[in-house]
This record gives sequence, structure tokens and C-alpha cells, in this order.
Amino acid sequence: MNQIDVNNSGVENDEQTDSMLCPLCQTSNQCALTTKQEIENCWCKTAEFPPKSVLLANKLDGSACICQDCLARIKLELALGLKRID
Repeated sequence: MNQIDVNNSGVENDEQTDSMLCPLCQTSNQCALTTKQEIENCWCKTAEFPPKSVLLANKLDGSACICQDCLARIKLELALGLKRID
């Protein structure tokens, strides 16, 4: 994941802004790398993720991190045996 660099105008470019947003809900993903912190400080280092096939079924390609709320939702859907149709 890219660290955030600000261009000369002081405005982040779209790619940098996109990496800060959860691709599912478009809220801040709270990724440590997007706030110029070390990956060891990221919430995801202690999180348990479902199998990659489940993430791919949610149309996640790895271009941006999901947020903690969406991870919890995906895990709940998996536990309940729900399948997304959107």
C-alpha cells in the first residue's frame, strides 16, 4: 500500500485518497500505512481474516484495505452462511 504524499497544491491525489477508503463502504479504513505509520501499528496485524476466496467474492482486489466494520460484517455473513448477491 502506498504512503500518502501530498502534491504541491496540498491536495492528495485520487489514488492516494482511494487507498485511505474502504472499498466496500467508502469510509476511512484506518490503515497505518496511509497515515505514515509502520505496518506493525496497523489494526489488521491482530485481526483474523476469512479465506481469500471470501474476500474475492466481495469484489476485493487488494488495491485498498477494508475497514474493521466491513471485516466484521463479512465474518458475520460467513458465520451465518449468508451469500451476497449484489
